Amino acid sequence: MTIDLAPDIEDRINQRMASGRYSSTDELFRKALDSLQEREQFLADIEESLEDERRGDVMSIREFDKQMREEHPSLRQT
Repeated sequence: MTIDLAPDIEDRINQRMASGRYSSTDELFRKALDSLQEREQFLADIEESLEDERRGDVMSIREFDKQMREEHPSLRQT
């Protein structure tokens, strides 16, 4: 695949490669795409939470705590 990049983007890539942190441009792009995917999922999760709140589909921290302790016995206090 051939990609034409703007000079400033190419400079940024070259700077990252010169840092020695990445062994190849494939690794750099793979990590960049993974980070982008994580960020997009994070934003989608936030949007979903906001939609839940708009619908009134929320629970108090006490309700949440109780539910977590019921579902995860290791969280129960002794």
